[in-house]
Amino acid sequence: MKSNLFHWKRYLWILSAAGILTVSATPAAVFAAPETGAASAAAQNGSEARSSSETAEAATKALYGTSPQQAQSARVASIAAQAAATAGTGEEASAAVASIAAQAAETAALEVTEDSQAWPSDTGIFSEAGVVVDVDSGCVLFGQNMHQQKAPASITKILTALVVLEHVDNLDQMIPYSHDAIYNTEAGSGNKYGLDEGDSLSVRDALYLLLLASSNQSANALAEYVGGTREEFVRMMNDKVAELGCSDSHFANPSGLNDDTQLTSCYDMALIGMAAYRNERLLEIGSTRSHKITTPTKNNPNGINVKMEHKLLITEDPNSENYYPFAVAGKTGYTSIAGQTLVTYAEKEGRRLIAVTMKSRQKTHYTDTINLLEFGFNRFDNVPVAEQETAISQASGNVTLGDSTYDAADLSVEEAVMTVPKNLSVTDLERTVLTGEDMPASAPDGAAAYIRYSYRDRVTGGAYVTAESLRTKETVSAGTKGTHGTKTESGENIFLRAAKGIGSFFAGIGDAVRNLSVPGIIAIAAVAGLAILTVIAFFTYSAQKRRENERLERRRARLREMGVSEEEFAEMVGRRRRSRGEKNAVGTHAADRQTDTLKREAPENPEDGFLDEDFGMDGELISGSDPEKK
Repeated sequence: MKSNLFHWKRYLWILSAAGILTVSATPAAVFAAPETGAASAAAQNGSEARSSSETAEAATKALYGTSPQQAQSARVASIAAQAAATAGTGEEASAAVASIAAQAAETAALEVTEDSQAWPSDTGIFSEAGVVVDVDSGCVLFGQNMHQQKAPASITKILTALVVLEHVDNLDQMIPYSHDAIYNTEAGSGNKYGLDEGDSLSVRDALYLLLLASSNQSANALAEYVGGTREEFVRMMNDKVAELGCSDSHFANPSGLNDDTQLTSCYDMALIGMAAYRNERLLEIGSTRSHKITTPTKNNPNGINVKMEHKLLITEDPNSENYYPFAVAGKTGYTSIAGQTLVTYAEKEGRRLIAVTMKSRQKTHYTDTINLLEFGFNRFDNVPVAEQETAISQASGNVTLGDSTYDAADLSVEEAVMTVPKNLSVTDLERTVLTGEDMPASAPDGAAAYIRYSYRDRVTGGAYVTAESLRTKETVSAGTKGTHGTKTESGENIFLRAAKGIGSFFAGIGDAVRNLSVPGIIAIAAVAGLAILTVIAFFTYSAQKRRENERLERRRARLREMGVSEEEFAEMVGRRRRSRGEKNAVGTHAADRQTDTLKREAPENPEDGFLDEDFGMDGELISGSDPEKK
């Protein structure tokens, strides 16, 4: 009797899930889409052979992007299919079905008919976190758990490459691969091309190995070359992310290997990706499909053929699920803790997007990325801000911005864009004019105002309005007084002034020296030497202080653009310093960390047939690790 009752309960849960599908789906979605019908049938048959994740992915992929209603129906269908696949015997199965049916009910309760005044919404992605951002406006088009801190794995290497390229001009310089660069990695993390201690490659070739083949050894070698030590380079990485306004991130190594303190978010990785792919040299390397290294190494006397591993960039078969011709550059990542991670930069019809996915366990990161990018390209348009500011650009007479009035002929609007959903218009956005101290600290020379557009607290873009009269005043002021305006002297000018001052000093005492005795000359020389050292020390300190202030202002500028206050900025800096202090206090030797990491890397899903060590850093099977051949 109890057994029969349990089976009735189980079938009721399944029928409930299928019923939710029927109620929530529109007639067109139910009868016009065979995938949805298949999912409904699966909900009525607990012996359906396909796994719940495969059914869910197929249903959502089949309907995604056709319409919000169909996409919503597909999502409910996939949940119903999960209920069917989960149904089995025992109380545990009953509880699982109940839980999934509850998810279906919650999903069905969502409004299916999209509000014409609402920001477009995605039905969700299968990765735990994801985001898609417009590169030109900086507008977040969609985000799911986009500020949750997660392990990044090898997408860290985008930041590593950016820091390297900002500090190295000559990419043909040769760098050595030290013992630490080769062996200070996790066991099982791979060394695909057999790089060895004593090898030397150019910075350029090391960057190709880093971004295309995810070489951990190259990450270490580049870090040692640029920073002197890995620790110093990591400090440079964290300084860079702070400058970019990344408040969710802390990096502990240049490769992305597992570390409890190596954390970032999808949003921060989007900021890093936007900065990286604006760098022409990084974009050139990161978009290359293959590269030939001609320099021989110990284990590669004929050189190395480096191949890109990002499947959206290398798939040429239009029938493949990984075919996406608009993908331009990107980076893959995988560790047992991070799961699959992916950064992709794409261009389509003049628009540029960055998509980031993190913590994909079912290898849906490529499908998720295509869906995010298509959502961003298909549901939004970019509008030049200047076209909407004709009251400024086409005005005659005077124009008032804030508390100041300018001659209209003196003003120009920056070439910038705002991102507008296709179901909205520019008139639906809120226009805010920021002047004076309310402008971002990164305002260019001559900035009279910053015009910001937003929709329900979501910034969609903006542009600076500059006044030629302000730029002229600032230039003159900087040239005559040296302490006013926004321009500052370069380090070269500072040291030139120092040299001129020292020259004048010696010219002034030249005649007096001729009439002095030998002891007098020695005394004068000593005083002169001390004076020179003092002057050099003073100007060196001044230049260093100036650079630090400029870097701090750039960080504040980025944070201010994001709407972060000075108090929040100070708290973020304090939190970062405390995090570094805690890390140093509890830091252990690299070998100890490797031992701890190996303990953490026990396979989480042994029933899948793959062990964690079967995978390289980017989730590709290492040769010979096919479970069917074991």
